[in-house]
Amino acid sequence: MKIKKIPVVLEEKEEDVIRSKDGVLVFELEKNNEYSMAYGELAVGEKNKKHKLEMQELYYIIQGKGKIDVDHN
Repeated sequence: MKIKKIPVVLEEKEEDVIRSKDGVLVFELEKNNEYSMAYGELAVGEKNKKHKLEMQELYYIIQGKGKIDVDHN
């Protein structure tokens, strides 16, 4: 079993932290041919870009609130 500690604050200069194509700051936990698991953050008032993926996405909101638009072009 792999164990990764999620940083308290995500910064692009940290190892394994990237800005995704849709604009979200992401800490990659696991990525392989079957799935990708990551922790992501958006600042207050920040929005991500609309996007489509080849695989399903699952969102688990830890704090705050937002709006998710699913299956709309």
